[in-house]
Amino acid sequence: MKNVLFASTALVLAAGVASAEIELAGDGSIKLENGGGKTFQYTTEVEFSVSGSVTTDSGLTISASQTLNSAAGAVKVVAEMGGATITVKPNGLDSAADGLAGLNGVGFDLSADETGAGFQEDVVDAQVAYDMGDVAATLGYDVESETISLGLSTSIGGVDVELGYENDDSMGLRLGYSAGDLALGAVFTDNGTTNAWGVDAAYTAGDATISAVYSSDGTDNSYGLGVAYAMGDATVSAGFADVAGTSQMDLGVAYDLGGASLEASVTDNGTDTVSVVEISFDF
Repeated sequence: MKNVLFASTALVLAAGVASAEIELAGDGSIKLENGGGKTFQYTTEVEFSVSGSVTTDSGLTISASQTLNSAAGAVKVVAEMGGATITVKPNGLDSAADGLAGLNGVGFDLSADETGAGFQEDVVDAQVAYDMGDVAATLGYDVESETISLGLSTSIGGVDVELGYENDDSMGLRLGYSAGDLALGAVFTDNGTTNAWGVDAAYTAGDATISAVYSSDGTDNSYGLGVAYAMGDATVSAGFADVAGTSQMDLGVAYDLGGASLEASVTDNGTDTVSVVEISFDF
């Protein structure tokens, strides 16, 4: 070992041509929530993560990371070389197809899963990802469920294309297009039982962003409208949604404290009113 250098949150070791690095990071939050079956519930969460990596003389980078909290789980190990990345974490990785075919929300919890146009979420043990420049591919495998998942993403003529597939006959396709301040998206999913589709749009005019989403699974139709307005370090938002016949409304405000953020919201989910105040920070 030739030298040891201590920085704010990093310990860097140099030995010969190969190099190793150890990093420590953390984040936390303080939340006060009322409604939804909770009466002024107060929760705090602090999480630390430790990661280390080494690059060999041949250019192979191997890294491992561990989250330090009450549910730390298994260590994640990553190996990278060129455009290929191999990741292993038992029962701790999102499916290669998960998230590739979701609708953009409207400022609060109107996710694709809520509207019926989401993709099946599975967890896998290992993934292989390869970036070929214009095309990125990810292959995942879960030992217990024998799930094989494939994700592909590319851009064709300015249109972003994302495709997800799992060997239980689930598939999802998302198209996205941006032109100046306008962003458009469309999604189609088939979970082996139900077909669903949806469209979303967002338009930014100065400090204001207006968004809309619509989806249908052939039986139920859902839609949502939202607006957010930035005023310096503060952003206020409002949204309305009808999810399969149930109306939802939301008002929220977020403020950047510099090193931390404060968020507050009031949501009427059709059956209850939920109030949340949360401070989030990184260190």
